[in-house]
Amino acid sequence: MIIQVNKESVPFFEALASEVRVEILRLLAAEDLNIKQLAEKIGISSSIMTRHVQKLESAGIIRSSMVTANGASHKKCVLMELEYRLQLPHRDVKQNIHEVSI
Repeated sequence: MIIQVNKESVPFFEALASEVRVEILRLLAAEDLNIKQLAEKIGISSSIMTRHVQKLESAGIIRSSMVTANGASHKKCVLMELEYRLQLPHRDVKQNIHEVSI
C-alpha cells in the first residue's frame, strides 16, 4: 500500500509513534491475536491495549472483529497490510531550456 505524505496521512504516522503500537504490529505480523493475548505478551492491561488497538484501527493499519471461542467472545486483531510504501510530495521543477541554432 502506498501512503502519501500529506495532512491526510497524519493519523497513520501518529499510530506508529508508540513503541507499544510498533510491538503490536510486530506480534500481529507473526499471528492474529486477541486483545488479551496482546496485553499479556506486551505486559500491559487489556484496557490500555484496547486504546492502542483503537488508534491502530482508526489509522487503518489493523482490523479487529469479535469472535466466539470456547463460549467466550474475544476481539481478534489482524494486520490490514504487511507492507507500506511512502510517497513524498513531488517538486515542481521548472527547467530553463534555451534552444540555439548554429
